[in-house]
Amino acid sequence: MKNIKTSRQANASYRTVKHKIDVNVSVYEFEENGLHVIYSPSLDLYGYGKTLKQAEKSLDVSLNDFINYTSVKNTIFNELKKLGWSMRKSKTRPSIKPPSMEHLMEESDLSRILQLPSYRKTSRELAIAI
Repeated sequence: MKNIKTSRQANASYRTVKHKIDVNVSVYEFEENGLHVIYSPSLDLYGYGKTLKQAEKSLDVSLNDFINYTSVKNTIFNELKKLGWSMRKSKTRPSIKPPSMEHLMEESDLSRILQLPSYRKTSRELAIAI
């Protein structure tokens, strides 16, 4: 389960017509101090709970809060940039790219999590309205 096959942790696209960003974000599930934890390194967000279901709900709240707050404040692109995402503006095909694996290993808790004896990598789909 510890095999990481790609240098990217998320896929994203931006549609100017719909004003929406679709993101597929990798998340890592593990247990720590008796709690289930879910971590999204490309967004640096956590969810915690006594059960995996509670941790998933907690992560959903964190994701929604992040998306809603940064969308309302019109800072979502600035925040993503701070997290290592890159953006390319174009009238025909604008795009955003998630942080590289190297960036995540240096700037997030991912390197620590990958050293845990047991973790599981999954992904989450997000739609970010802007």
